Amino acid sequence: LKGKMIHKIQSKQLQNFFHFFGILHNPQEIIANSDLVVITSKHEGLPFAAIESLSLGTPVITPPLGSLHELILPGINGYLLTDSSLDSYISSIMSVYNKEIVFKRKIVRASLPEKFKIYYMLNKYKELLTKNEQK
Repeated sequence: LKGKMIHKIQSKQLQNFFHFFGILHNPQEIIANSDLVVITSKHEGLPFAAIESLSLGTPVITPPLGSLHELILPGINGYLLTDSSLDSYISSIMSVYNKEIVFKRKIVRASLPEKFKIYYMLNKYKELLTKNEQK
């Protein structure tokens, strides 16, 4: 898919607007300064990339995998694609590029459901550990 996307981007002369980083160990600064995060995974458990992106105010484009449908509010904090086709990705990206939809970082950040926020998850882990210690 990456090769096809690069070819399509180059054919539309948009290569100055896209960066493919691969795996990063500390992506926060890049995510916070990006217009979008595009998830191309075929399988997703707990969607850390999406959670991190939304918490930094960066909208997400993704297919409906795992629990991503609980995170993505179409038009508010990203796009939940109906399929994983290259055309679906390109269409969604171009909607943002052409300013057909404008995401507000403050709203994107605020849209992250409570149960996916780090302090909530840490408290749940603490409760679970405390409960297990009492047994």
